[in-house]
Amino acid sequence: MIGRLAALILLGTVYLIQTAEVPQQVSLTLVELGGNVTLWCPVFREGYFYWYKQTLGHMIQTVARVTFTGQKLSLQLNNTRFKVTGGKTQYSLTIRNITKEDEATYFCLNGTAYGQSFVNGTFLAVKGKTHILLRSFYVKQSPLTESVQPGDSVTLQCSLVSRNKEDRVQCPGEHTVLSFACSVHVHLVTDVSVLRSDCLYRH
Repeated sequence: MIGRLAALILLGTVYLIQTAEVPQQVSLTLVELGGNVTLWCPVFREGYFYWYKQTLGHMIQTVARVTFTGQKLSLQLNNTRFKVTGGKTQYSLTIRNITKEDEATYFCLNGTAYGQSFVNGTFLAVKGKTHILLRSFYVKQSPLTESVQPGDSVTLQCSLVSRNKEDRVQCPGEHTVLSFACSVHVHLVTDVSVLRSDCLYRH
């Protein structure tokens, strides 16, 4: 009995090693930010099925799995935007309202109690603007140049102007304006008074 069990374990180990020796290419799926996507995975063996997610720099997460007993499909991620459906020949993973956090490699595993293998995988790339709002605005200074005598005061006006044609909002809700004085080196100006009027800054 022990000999048969050892043989089965060895067979399963050899099977997994043989699978790992032939790396499979991961396909690329592009989706717009806020859109929906459905990933498909064929099923070749009845038994175990896993759907994994691996974000760059993070450990692998189990998205869904099918246990050998009962053949029940269970969603592991606590996320209402994820939906997994299954059948005898394939499983599908649908992600709604795509966010940047969904960008990752998704791959599925199928097999029996004696050995499983990765069926396919895809890298889900999310297109669209990220949460870095500084890229969507630029600062316009008026006047661009001004000549003054030592001891005189000068007023420089900075305006936040939107660069996004789709977003006509000229004044973002959260922003910070820093002033720099340029000579041989660049210094942050700290000895000036800043007066805010809507999205206009006067120094």
